[in-house]
Amino acid sequence: SPRVNGYIERFNRTIQEECIYRLEELYYEPELIQTKLNEYLSWYNFKRPHASLNYQAPVTYLLNYISQM
Repeated sequence: SPRVNGYIERFNRTIQEECIYRLEELYYEPELIQTKLNEYLSWYNFKRPHASLNYQAPVTYLLNYISQM
């Protein structure tokens, strides 16, 4: 939907800048790329601080939000 398009575009840009562009030499090994991308997404969701989430990882933010309910 148009309301979330900007968020999706930013997420795609972040993945490209922080992960995909660093894997250019691996383009000929799809299984290795998939493994590296999975590792990156795990790090992105569980450890990477996000400025919009008060410098918390998304999972940490979500758990804190749920515990306050």
